[in-house]
Amino acid sequence: MTESVRWVLTRLPQDHRDRFQQVLADLAEAERDPGRRELSKALSFASGLVEEEPEESGRAEA
Repeated sequence: MTESVRWVLTRLPQDHRDRFQQVLADLAEAERDPGRRELSKALSFASGLVEEEPEESGRAEA
């Protein structure tokens, strides 16, 4: 599913992608549930909007 989302997002104008990314960041900041907050933070990376995964991903290092 993320491939489909990535495809759609890459076709948006840059200003729309920037706005979407800002909305995701705002949602993550406002989210009270830790799991949902992490998902909101990781969505920009998972959908291809940013190249680097968020630092506070909570994932164990290999």
